[in-house]
Amino acid sequence: MPKAGSFIRRTIKTGLSVAYGTSFTTSKTTFLELLSADSEAGYKPPGKPGDPFQGSLQLIRIRGTAGGGASQITIKGTWDSTGKELIVAPTTVSLTNDMLDVDGSGQHSTTLLIDAYVANDTDKLYLWIKTDTGTFTVSEFEITWIE
Repeated sequence: MPKAGSFIRRTIKTGLSVAYGTSFTTSKTTFLELLSADSEAGYKPPGKPGDPFQGSLQLIRIRGTAGGGASQITIKGTWDSTGKELIVAPTTVSLTNDMLDVDGSGQHSTTLLIDAYVANDTDKLYLWIKTDTGTFTVSEFEITWIE
């Protein structure tokens, strides 16, 4: 029997240490393969990394450490590594301290809600960040989307 209905998927990239400053730059972007398997969620994505992608982007969650007074970041997303194929418009969001900083890391998080049906010949989504001031060092990206 073929599957029916909508399926929520997520892609997580952890263990990062990418320091972003006050401008977008091609040397500081991170890509996520939206069709990567998320072992924590225990499901198999509908394709393999690098395959064409189609779905509805829903949420981008970012975690990291703010430095030098950074309180906001601007996020944008593109299909390409040069920033020409814009898919998520530049959006400024506030950084929020983690509620229970149990490890004393001083981590901050933010989310960006999206509701966009998209399709592309690859599943790579490049994320770009710049700060209002200082730096923001990203340790984790998460994207959820609907198949």
